[in-house]
Amino acid sequence: LFGFSQIRSYNRISVFLAFLAITTVCIVIDQLSRMRRVWTKKLYFPLVAGILVVGLLDQTPGYVRGQSDIVKKFDNNRRFIAKIEKTVPVGLSVFQLPHVSFPEGAQVQRIELFGNLLPYLHSDNLKWSHGSMANRYTDLWQGEVAKFPTDKMVETLTEAGFGAILVNRMGYADNGVFLEEELSKVTGIKPLTDEIGIFSFYRLDGV
Repeated sequence: LFGFSQIRSYNRISVFLAFLAITTVCIVIDQLSRMRRVWTKKLYFPLVAGILVVGLLDQTPGYVRGQSDIVKKFDNNRRFIAKIEKTVPVGLSVFQLPHVSFPEGAQVQRIELFGNLLPYLHSDNLKWSHGSMANRYTDLWQGEVAKFPTDKMVETLTEAGFGAILVNRMGYADNGVFLEEELSKVTGIKPLTDEIGIFSFYRLDGV
């Protein structure tokens, strides 16, 4: 628009327009409640109840209802992160693999949109690498380190202060098998895994 190709999402103003529209409707309903005419009083409560029902249906995503898989994944992630936090020091820095740019990085295999943010959402006292802004120094550094040979990557991360690596298996065509074999060789430990096989967690203590 007007030659500025980097300016986008003008439709987001719709949120403000919707707010003004809803406010107008609320004012009208409020005025109806103040009128003394019998027909307006009879209309008031059905109107309010109808708006409430329509609003609830509109604001409740249909994909949430009856989706046991979503609940299963959520509970799995919550238990797994809680398990990690019980075994590591408070404030431990965790490097996440594969590297995914934020907030609008390219799709990496089967990782869902913002999938690498899930550990952070369930965590209370750990630091996570994902979330650095795309194309800034930290993001570029993480992308380069993730490409290193496994032994060099682990060495670099340890020197940088990271105490663990979290592998999201959904980000690899082989489900992370090769990477985990390499990490096990370098670290000499068996990873901590979640119940449904999405994540594996490697401590870097003593590496």
